Amino acid sequence: MRLPFIILSVMLVGCNGYRPLALTEQTAVIEQKQIAEIDTIELLTNGVIDEKSAVDLALRFNPDIRIPIIRNRGWGDNEVQFRGVARPELSVSKEDATMALNIDVLSLYNLLNSDERHVWREMRRAERTQAFAEQTGGVIRLTRDVHLAFLELARFTKQREILEHQLSTLHDYHKRFAATFDIGSGILYDLSESELKTKIANIILSIDNANLLIKRLIGIEPEHVVRFNTESCLNVTVMPEMKTVHAMSELASNNNWLLISLSSQYIRKEYELRQSYLRRWGNLSVGPSMTFTRDGNSAADVSAGVSVRLRIPWPSHSDDQIHDVSDERLLAAARYTEALHNLQSDIIRQYTEMLEKWKRIKNPTVSTEWLSLLLAGEAKSMTVHAYLDALGRIGVHEIQQVDDIARYKLANIILDSLLASSASK
Repeated sequence: MRLPFIILSVMLVGCNGYRPLALTEQTAVIEQKQIAEIDTIELLTNGVIDEKSAVDLALRFNPDIRIPIIRNRGWGDNEVQFRGVARPELSVSKEDATMALNIDVLSLYNLLNSDERHVWREMRRAERTQAFAEQTGGVIRLTRDVHLAFLELARFTKQREILEHQLSTLHDYHKRFAATFDIGSGILYDLSESELKTKIANIILSIDNANLLIKRLIGIEPEHVVRFNTESCLNVTVMPEMKTVHAMSELASNNNWLLISLSSQYIRKEYELRQSYLRRWGNLSVGPSMTFTRDGNSAADVSAGVSVRLRIPWPSHSDDQIHDVSDERLLAAARYTEALHNLQSDIIRQYTEMLEKWKRIKNPTVSTEWLSLLLAGEAKSMTVHAYLDALGRIGVHEIQQVDDIARYKLANIILDSLLASSASK
């Protein structure tokens, strides 16, 4: 008898394939996988990651974006309804053993009543819709954040180019006319040069921070060397064709992931309140039972009966539960209303911002290229003070044009994220 027992023990031990993994080991695996993805993309894009590739990397890394478990796992609607309808129970003592099959009358009522089955299916559909809408919202938010991070990096990079061009122009001016400078002119030149170098140093710090933000979004360490392509981020050709504000608000109200999620939460609270009213007077379980009794050396005695179990809640507790769930339902409705109003206001604000910046981009007050050429031609006849003042104003105007384009693109990115449709509809 020992040999079969030993063989069985070995088989049972071999069935346990579980191996604990340290967190550091899991972290290393995730980092290596993401770095491999980055290396693959860099190979395809000649070592530079563009905006679209960065979005793909961020979506692959982000741990909150996953297929909701409730959508692919668990019981079907009918199977879930059958759970809890019948519960077998076994009670054993020295003299007898009782086997009972308790049937929950309330669950049986939910299963047999067509209206209750419909409400149940609506609740289950709301659970799945909420889970998928929140996942879709995670994708939309992360995509928006990557686009905004690239836009910020492009804006700072362009500002750095403008300031460095100003500094180069200033140096050229100094080489040409340094011999005519007096003490006051030399001081003005040194102050202008120092101011430009300080601005460039601050911009470089902002560029480094923007790079760190993109690295965090795509899931790599800050020390990892990677180059980002932002050349097309500030390109503006034509104003995109937009619907009316009313049409956009209606579209977003029917498809916005947050509104879909909050609406699903309200349906679930409505179902919970309905169940609270059904359980107001307690739960009743009935079912057949069979008892096996053995007294001493006599034969076993078998008897059949009915098992009845009634759970009556304390009236105040039942009322409190109903009031609590009713308040939660009201809170869910209020959150939906607030989100709807915020969404409509955001659409109007971002659309208005886009129109305003588009007018300034399309019809600039003056051309910086023309001003730069005019300044270069008149530099010889101008005083140092007048030249430095004009050069600084031209730089400010050029940076302002870049900021207008960036704000236009910013409003466009946010508006696109507000109008993005949820796939759950």
